[in-house]
Amino acid sequence: DRLRQLQTQWLTSGLHLTDGEIRRQLIEKMRLRVTGLLPDPTDEQLVNHYAENLDRYRAEPALSFEHVYFRRTPPDGDDILGRLERGESVAGESFAQGRSFPRYGRSILRGMFGQPFVDALWAAPLGEWSGPVESSQGWHYVRATERLPETLLTFDIVRDQVENDYLVAVIQQAVERHIAELEQRHEVTIER
Repeated sequence: DRLRQLQTQWLTSGLHLTDGEIRRQLIEKMRLRVTGLLPDPTDEQLVNHYAENLDRYRAEPALSFEHVYFRRTPPDGDDILGRLERGESVAGESFAQGRSFPRYGRSILRGMFGQPFVDALWAAPLGEWSGPVESSQGWHYVRATERLPETLLTFDIVRDQVENDYLVAVIQQAVERHIAELEQRHEVTIER
């Protein structure tokens, strides 16, 4: 009863218009009133939802590579590249995440190094050294060793995500039906 009084107070004072957390709580309360408590979905419902939305359940393309890092543009860049191409060891500078990156997804690499670096890395020939390539961290000589295409994740791996997505879809459909029913019974005017 106290919660209901608070919610009425929030609405009459207009807090739901300026406070995002209060608005979120009111929206969730109304959704719960519309849908009631939802039963646990069956395995069949989840598998069907998975099959109908396969594009949501894919692992992004990934790449493995190694690099030699420098904070600033190395003055003897061509010499370093030549040494790497001949199989010689080049120390470079220390990089916090190390020298090898096994099977990193595009979005992770983009967050670490920036989009231009990721584009250059994906364009680099497999197994060959190239560079220097600039990133948000500095300069790198890179050797891409493996590219993995986008792959479909199995239902077992993404089951929890599928269940969450299914419940969100059920709630959204119930809310949309409820709004349609209200619009049929009442004249609705939206002021902006």
